[in-house]
Amino acid sequence: MRHARREIRGATRVEVLLTIISVTLLGILAALVVPREVATDEARAPDPAPAPAPETGDVSLTQEELEQFAAMVAELRDVSRVVERFVGRDSEVDAATRSRRADEAALASNVATIRMALEMYAVQHDDTWPDDPAVQLTTTTDREGGPGTEYGPYLRNTFPENPVNGRREVRVVDTMPEAPVGEEGWIYALDTGVLRANVAGVGPSGGAYFEL
Repeated sequence: MRHARREIRGATRVEVLLTIISVTLLGILAALVVPREVATDEARAPDPAPAPAPETGDVSLTQEELEQFAAMVAELRDVSRVVERFVGRDSEVDAATRSRRADEAALASNVATIRMALEMYAVQHDDTWPDDPAVQLTTTTDREGGPGTEYGPYLRNTFPENPVNGRREVRVVDTMPEAPVGEEGWIYALDTGVLRANVAGVGPSGGAYFEL
């Protein structure tokens, strides 16, 4: 919901700026079509005959009116530049947010896939975790986890990538630390078989990548 509100605020800001443009345009049109002198009903005398229609092209503006028109056009251009900056900025923010959301979703999906593969490995290897998940989950193994043809692979092709940092290497540690260590894509604890994203930071959802 928080993002939805951000998008609503962004849309309202642009609508306000577009309203300014509309008002400016109305001012320009009013300056061109409103008569220079407007007589009151009391001062206006009935014409004995309809006034002749002005000839085509018989419309002229004084120098002062031309200067006012030029000033309004310049103001309209300034407003247009402001709108372009705001619209462009919102588009860039939206694109960046969408990209981060997609990375976070892909990261959560890859974490779940790898953890499922680890569980399957343990089931077929006497409840033991792999020593080298990057190899033992992507190749076939024997009952003891060495090279063989009996079990696996549990992950097809290559080990999944961490979409946040673009790395797919696995750092193997004895016990899971409290924070990311090194630059590998993943970190894996031998004592518990737990795998986490080895990257710091918080995703658009507000959750830490390392805690997924």
